[in-house]
Amino acid sequence: MTALPRRGRDASIETLRGLAVLMLVGAHVYGLDAGTGMAVSGDTVGRYINDSLEYIRMPLFTVISGYVYAMRPVPGWPAVPTFLKAKTRRLLLPLIPLIALIGLLQMVGGGASNAAPSVSDIARGYLYGYSHLWFLEALFLVMTVVAVLDATQRLESLRGWGATLAAGVVVYVLVEVPSAIDFFRLSGALLLFPFFILGYGLARHRDALTPRPVVAVLVAAFLLGATAQQVMLANGMDTSPSTIPLRALAVVVGLGGTASLFYVRRLLVNRPMAWIGAYAFTIYLLHTIAAAGSRFLLDAGGVDSRVAVFSTGMVAAILLPIAFERLFGRYNPIRVVLLGEKPLPRRGGPTTADNAPTGAGGATNR
Repeated sequence: MTALPRRGRDASIETLRGLAVLMLVGAHVYGLDAGTGMAVSGDTVGRYINDSLEYIRMPLFTVISGYVYAMRPVPGWPAVPTFLKAKTRRLLLPLIPLIALIGLLQMVGGGASNAAPSVSDIARGYLYGYSHLWFLEALFLVMTVVAVLDATQRLESLRGWGATLAAGVVVYVLVEVPSAIDFFRLSGALLLFPFFILGYGLARHRDALTPRPVVAVLVAAFLLGATAQQVMLANGMDTSPSTIPLRALAVVVGLGGTASLFYVRRLLVNRPMAWIGAYAFTIYLLHTIAAAGSRFLLDAGGVDSRVAVFSTGMVAAILLPIAFERLFGRYNPIRVVLLGEKPLPRRGGPTTADNAPTGAGGATNR
């Protein structure tokens, strides 16, 4: 097992993916609230860290997705159907078995919050998003819109890109999607869209986004926004982006923070982190199953140390999905249907992942 990113990949991007994986998995292993993960209640260091990273976790995954997409954008209308077919396989096909599998496991085991879902809850998950898998549906909506924008060349110019980013920010901040019509987690798509467009711009319009004044503004925005967030957390305030002011704060911290990480990514390159990042999509799909399994076994063995439960959960949630892909990713039924990968040639070959989107997290399971 080598600690190298897969051949042909940018180690700095894979390192950022690995960082995003650690933030995401840590949030889900520990629990986003007292009813999930380790079910820890009260004000704890772990809860504080989770809340502090809320505005960065899923945005980082999404900025990376936008950046990588911009390397090979949709060149025109004729390419749109092929692109959407590939993204349907990559993002939506795994939902068919995974929503059912995760839902059934939660029915049997009671779920992380000891409130087992019903069959109707699982069925609704295909339309409204289920658990952390909402991200896949939301990202598909984002990519569909971006493909259309690219086909019409709306993002080709700096002005068009900037107007699209500004529109995405305004819509996310001001529009609250009613739950009854939140199909394919539209609310999550509104959250992700500005960050995907930022990643697109960091790749396609890098010359306009790397001058020192621009960098200084983005870094300052992050520092000011993060300071405001920390003041709120220190005073016991809820910082979840459920109101217009908090959504505005989330965008400022998210855009400034993820851009700042991109600016210094070459300094952050880390071989083990890049290796983890190369498996980000598989880890994203399967990490909650692995983490829940580790908690179940430790609980059965009478182990209740938070340190032991958290550290074991982190290791299981990262390494077990990687082991699963390396062992079973060569078999096309699993590779295509469960992992969303392209099928291997008949004679087989090394596994390679498409551009991973990052991330569980976001508006609900952030």
